[in-house]
Amino acid sequence: MESDVLEQMLMSWGVVALCVLLALWLALPLLRRWRARRRLERAIVADGIEQMRDVLLDNGMGGQAFFEWLLLTPEGIRVVMTSGREGIIFAGERMDSWAQVVGKRTTHFPNPLYSLEESLSALRFHLPKQHVEANLLFIGNCSFPKGRPSSVLTPAELEQGGPVTSEREASPLLGEAWKKLQGMVRKVDPATEGYLLPIQEESPRWRWLLIVMLLIVAGVWLYWRELGI
Repeated sequence: MESDVLEQMLMSWGVVALCVLLALWLALPLLRRWRARRRLERAIVADGIEQMRDVLLDNGMGGQAFFEWLLLTPEGIRVVMTSGREGIIFAGERMDSWAQVVGKRTTHFPNPLYSLEESLSALRFHLPKQHVEANLLFIGNCSFPKGRPSSVLTPAELEQGGPVTSEREASPLLGEAWKKLQGMVRKVDPATEGYLLPIQEESPRWRWLLIVMLLIVAGVWLYWRELGI
């Protein structure tokens, strides 16, 4: 009798454990990606005294400049733009086209530093007396075998700088310029201006669907076995 009960328990919980383990195995890459993204965002935030994200600013020529990140630092105002490209990157300050090599496939894309320069021009128009700078942050698994522009950063280099400490504060004039800038920018409306936002790597829907199905199967199986239906 005891062996039958034990066998029934093993049957009930064995299937549940298998489904849960498979769901966890499928979810681990998603969790790692989420943790890496959160770690990167914390590193960017820690690099400034105050931050603004996904905002638009009049560029002084009848248009608008988009800023993914604006940071107030003790030295000035920094623009940070991210890029999720992976593989081997061939880049240069004044190269109109950069190249990305993944395996045997080569993809060319416009020099993103030109967009950064346009963003800096918009800031200089409104804050001509303040120091402004910009960085392009590559967040993907990439390398630059032929060298990379000085304004291009990797997450490791960003984290090496460490957080801005409370002892390092912005000057009163810089603080006033930051407040002025806060009054001039506006948040991007995702409904109508979502195309401006950086493209986030989406997880395959089939993976999420399979995780949910496995958990449902585990719950239904356990319910059925315990009630003896």
